[in-house]
Amino acid sequence: MKDRIHTRSRCHFLLCRTKEWLPDGWSSKEWGEWHLSHPPALQTLELRDAGDRRLGWILGQAMDPGRRSWLESPIRLEAGKDPSSAVAALESLLHGLTGCFVAILLGPGGRRVYGDAGGSFPILFNPSLRAVASCSFLIPAEGEGERRDGLASLLAIDRRNTWFPFGTTPRDDTSRLLPNHYLDLDTLSPVRHWPKEEPVPGPDTEPGIHAIGRLLRDSFATLTARGEVYLSLTGGNDTRMLLAAARPYLGKVKCFTLQGPRPVDQEDLRIALSMVHRLDLDHEVLEPVPLELRDFERYLHETSFCVTPRPFIKARPIEDHAGPRPVILGLGGVVTRAAYWEPRYATGVRPSAVDVLKHLQFPPIPPLPELAGRCLEELAPFSPAVALDLLYVEQRQGGWAGPSSAGIATPGGIMPLLCNREIYSLCMQLPPAYRREHRGVQDLIRSLWPELLEIPFAGGPGHTGG
Repeated sequence: MKDRIHTRSRCHFLLCRTKEWLPDGWSSKEWGEWHLSHPPALQTLELRDAGDRRLGWILGQAMDPGRRSWLESPIRLEAGKDPSSAVAALESLLHGLTGCFVAILLGPGGRRVYGDAGGSFPILFNPSLRAVASCSFLIPAEGEGERRDGLASLLAIDRRNTWFPFGTTPRDDTSRLLPNHYLDLDTLSPVRHWPKEEPVPGPDTEPGIHAIGRLLRDSFATLTARGEVYLSLTGGNDTRMLLAAARPYLGKVKCFTLQGPRPVDQEDLRIALSMVHRLDLDHEVLEPVPLELRDFERYLHETSFCVTPRPFIKARPIEDHAGPRPVILGLGGVVTRAAYWEPRYATGVRPSAVDVLKHLQFPPIPPLPELAGRCLEELAPFSPAVALDLLYVEQRQGGWAGPSSAGIATPGGIMPLLCNREIYSLCMQLPPAYRREHRGVQDLIRSLWPELLEIPFAGGPGHTGG
């Protein structure tokens, strides 16, 4: 299998029943008929119950901002005598975690694979081969004709800033596990596990705003306790929220802005520099670097050819400058702005398949409407506002932004601080119109660092970018 590996990232794994598929030089573990393999540098934490019995593993970096702590091995789940209690205990733990990780449960209560809240650690699965991996190139191909060449041509990933949606990949036999779902290892099928119930907006927005701000601030406290962090700074909303939350820890925050040729890149840089000069931030501008063919090949392997390489062209300098610092990008923040919500949904109108494709910026060309319809069927139990938030988290974040960031290989990894189910839940309990009008973003920044609101945002008050 070593010929299939073309990576610099340590965030990879293979879980399968065929030992001969395991990559050379990787660490490996066995549990019954299952074999787990991963790069030696990938952190592996054991899951155990109160009686010290093995339940599985968590691979990658995971922190609990509510407790200002990192998960350490062994992780003891407060599971009772009922085997199914281990599942409930694990899902309760995952609800509050931030990071880039995979949880594998193989105990008597259920055999499952869970991902992080934003899909930052890719999980792909092949039911017929009974294989689960971070990259499709770790899963052997079954003969000829397994590629979705028609869908790939339709999406024009090589020319457009897009991705394979609705859990599809370039391979007919392989799918992506989207956020808020676990993979049942007995049936090799995805099952929704979150949210358990409808988040209902309350009459007062202030408690929710302060709770979100506290979790983000505690995330920076947890990160900077280990050392310096590398924070993206743009003219948008999401990096401004993150900067506000980082205020008490600026002594360990190095900011950066990516330079690019487009007008939006130039506006980002202009606004970022105005913040730097006004607030005396530690900051650097990352200029573009020439990319070689091997850079593109590695990125496409890391992302399983599922996302466009266009963002990587701009983001490649991060790999040269981040060093061991965790990289913090403005990922996952659209939930704070309810960007897909429209006033007509408040009247009881539900989004259609065409609406879904419009929100995700895909053409209504077969087979996409059918795939969008299946997506809506799964979201039917939720109100339009919650369904649209989940659409963003699972499709846009889990299908595009998370996998895209997985292609950026740095020693400290990418830490998506806004991708946390407790933060998502708190956002969904804020009225969608309040979020859509950016009042939630403004109130959050005002509660953490009000002076940041005196600096214009890119695109003006209605700008929807991060």
